[in-house]
Amino acid sequence: MKRVRFPVRIKRGSSVVTIYRTPKQGYASFTVVHYDDAGRRCRKTFSDCKGALKSAEELAEKPVAGKPDMRILTGRELLAYARASNAVQGDRNSQDSRQRVLSVVCYRT
Repeated sequence: MKRVRFPVRIKRGSSVVTIYRTPKQGYASFTVVHYDDAGRRCRKTFSDCKGALKSAEELAEKPVAGKPDMRILTGRELLAYARASNAVQGDRNSQDSRQRVLSVVCYRT
């Protein structure tokens, strides 16, 4: 069997999960370290390497459940954006104009 060198880093997209091997009295423990969506460092400790690898794979595959950076339009806001978009079709700075009209419409509702 091939010897595993530690720390092991598992990468999936922009997610990185690290496994450390820590010698204890009489046995080795394996620590899985990752950062959650709030940016906090999380650690889980395992007594066997297989459990640590399985957990690290699952954490690396799981997408971060953060909040989206963009605003999601629903209901009246979406209708107002569509109307503003149609109203400024020929405008040179159409994206800026749409955003201004949308902010005014959303402020009033």
